[in-house]
Amino acid sequence: MHDPRTARPEARRGAHAAAFSIIELLVVIGVISILIAVLLPALGGVRNAARVTATTTLANDVVNASIAFQTDTRRLPGHFSQREVALNAETSGFTNSENVLIDLAGGIVEPSPNNAPMADNSFAAVGPNNINDSDLVRIDNNLVGTGRSGNAYLQIKPDNLVAVQGQNNRNATADSQNNKDRTSMVDIVDYWGMPLLIYTRDEASGSQPENFAVITSSLAANPPAINVGLYYWESNAAYLNSERLGPNSIDVRFDLDSNRNSSMLGLDNPFLPQNLEAVLGSPSFPRFDQADGRVVPAAPRGGVIVISAGPSRVYYSARQHQPGDGGGIAGQRIAYGWRTGNRLVAGEELNGFDDIILAGGD
Repeated sequence: MHDPRTARPEARRGAHAAAFSIIELLVVIGVISILIAVLLPALGGVRNAARVTATTTLANDVVNASIAFQTDTRRLPGHFSQREVALNAETSGFTNSENVLIDLAGGIVEPSPNNAPMADNSFAAVGPNNINDSDLVRIDNNLVGTGRSGNAYLQIKPDNLVAVQGQNNRNATADSQNNKDRTSMVDIVDYWGMPLLIYTRDEASGSQPENFAVITSSLAANPPAINVGLYYWESNAAYLNSERLGPNSIDVRFDLDSNRNSSMLGLDNPFLPQNLEAVLGSPSFPRFDQADGRVVPAAPRGGVIVISAGPSRVYYSARQHQPGDGGGIAGQRIAYGWRTGNRLVAGEELNGFDDIILAGGD
């Protein structure tokens, strides 16, 4: 006869046999950790590639809209002149990127009792600080890029129109929060949240002034040559001299002695005009400068040049610079690379950067 007292707990023993040991659990956790370590960078790379494609499309849209605008109006886009936007005394934080946006994407509204007061977050009075208040442009941020007010050359998704954080012109007071974010007009931002740099050729300077690129402009009737160029750094100084630009509060200012990822287009770079030449100049149109004894661009990439900082979120990052044989200095000076036929003479140093640059127009 079967004695129940001698029965063995078969079910319990089976359950114990099916359980994982501590060693097995550690092995599983280790495998999962390895998979995560392998897959995360791959997923990040896929995401960055998608952002590069989308940002390239956005920049190309700006270029095409600029070409259409120039065809219709016989001038390059920009509500205010380049010399007004780039004047050294300009302290409003207004940028040429915003200046171009006014002409291409609209949003201008007239002051009237039916409009919300200027304190309303969707409204902004914008323009260079060297003009009269009566000449400022009243913008409804909710209408920019929609095609419902003003020009509709460029229609933009709301995610790419953001009043960027940290927009700061070079004369802003360092300890004043209000001075660091003085402009409330929306900016056109890439898919990393950083504003696009839009440079427009100064049509008043002719086709070949003495200097290709200069720091600041002048409104004098006969300005000195040092203040006359095709392009002006000051026109986008509010971005390039910021201590905390964009959603990640990036300090993009140039700082050779710092470990941070600084921009080679920053104000304190002693080779700033040459770097602007290298970035904005066309490799296909070089000329020899007798005074400097070097090859410089004879023509720009285009009348309108659009730049995204790319995945690094820093415009022409000093960390990414790989100087070639054209006279570049690591982290400081970008050498202008020119072409003779299909041969690149000085080496194309710009290939080492992850920035995205497109151009068009005359």
